[in-house]
Amino acid sequence: MNKIIFLLTIIALVFAGSRTYTDAQQETQIKNDTLIVGGIYRILMSDGRDITGEITGSTDSTVSISVMNETYILYKDKIRAIGIPDIVSYDSNEDYYYNEFDVHKFKMIGSVQAGICIPTGSFGDQFSSGPGFQLSAYTLFNRSTGIGGELQYNSFHGYTYYNVYTYNYEKIENSSYNSWMLKFNFIFGNLNPEARIVFYGLAGLGLQLNSGGGYTYTSVYSNETYSYKDDSNSEAYFQYALGAGGFYKISEKIGINLEFQFNKISSDSFSYNSSNGINGFYSIKAGLMYTNF
Repeated sequence: MNKIIFLLTIIALVFAGSRTYTDAQQETQIKNDTLIVGGIYRILMSDGRDITGEITGSTDSTVSISVMNETYILYKDKIRAIGIPDIVSYDSNEDYYYNEFDVHKFKMIGSVQAGICIPTGSFGDQFSSGPGFQLSAYTLFNRSTGIGGELQYNSFHGYTYYNVYTYNYEKIENSSYNSWMLKFNFIFGNLNPEARIVFYGLAGLGLQLNSGGGYTYTSVYSNETYSYKDDSNSEAYFQYALGAGGFYKISEKIGINLEFQFNKISSDSFSYNSSNGINGFYSIKAGLMYTNF
């Protein structure tokens, strides 16, 4: 009798070990190799989210899952476990699936950037390209839109002109043009915190405070020199801007940012020196993007 009990115990242990090994192997395969496109899976993320949806695609590093007709990208290295839910009780239109994802979005993004500014139109006839700096911060409504503020400082170098005559020459030296700009921007695009690369567009309206526009006039003859200086002035104008940018996430909260903008400025100070093009400047800036979600 003892031999029979011992034999049954050994058989039970072998069966249990085999079943455990099979379940572990199946879970590993589900996670890494055999996700079925079109299948319904329950995914537990390392940040605590419990997501149920339909798998729409898979790569070496990501899984695409559809919830309420929206597709989201999940990084495999952030997945803790994958299982098969109770299909009978699964409903892709239930609100709580949407709410799980709606919570996981950028709370805010902000950047520090520096680059070059290129003047255009009549403005570009008097001033050349110069350096620019920029700070910005946005709060997001969802994964595609948000609103925020931007502070820019840009400096443009003045040109120097010479007019040479038979008995004299003239020198006209424009002073630099410095501009502070405060704008409120509407941001829109692929603002998905799961994506490694994020692209966005900008539309802004704000106030520009500038100082510049002065010049020094010098006329030189053989035995005398005449000089006149027109001091620069400060003015404030409303202005608008359009732009686009993107950033690549190098960590969970830090990214490398590149942004392109066109800022329209007032034509009042430059209408006397007309040329083709719109008075304004292009800016190309790069820097660091901070993300919080």
